[in-house]
Amino acid sequence: MYIIMAMLAGGTVVISRTANAALGKKEGIYYSTLYNYVVGLLFSVIVLAIVGEKAGAFTMPGSFMEAAMYFGGVIGVVSVTLLNYITPKIPAFYLTLFIFISQLFMGMLLDYIRFRELSFGKVTGGLLILAGLTYNLNLDRKNDNKIKN
Repeated sequence: MYIIMAMLAGGTVVISRTANAALGKKEGIYYSTLYNYVVGLLFSVIVLAIVGEKAGAFTMPGSFMEAAMYFGGVIGVVSVTLLNYITPKIPAFYLTLFIFISQLFMGMLLDYIRFRELSFGKVTGGLLILAGLTYNLNLDRKNDNKIKN
């Protein structure tokens, strides 16, 4: 069940980024960001109403994490705005990899902050994916230069 949920979550991230970018192109980046947050707030309230008290299990105690939670909205607005600007300019494949890599490394950072653990396998896998993405981007750039010349 968790694998299916992870796959659905990953798919919705790509779909929402693409939809946000299309809305940003049509209505403007800032309107798209606002719309993204209004819809997210609506679904968050629905999930909170269903889950109720169990939601407390997801909080991270500690002064740093409590302070970081207040900046989550600001960071989210900046990232959604940047993604609305960048998404139309890159293929969906690269967008998916960028989002995956950023989530992987942010998860590792949060694990390290919270548990003081750093997984060698996750770091190695993330670096290999990043290296493959960089290599593929360079190949695409060389092919684009050949086509232009």
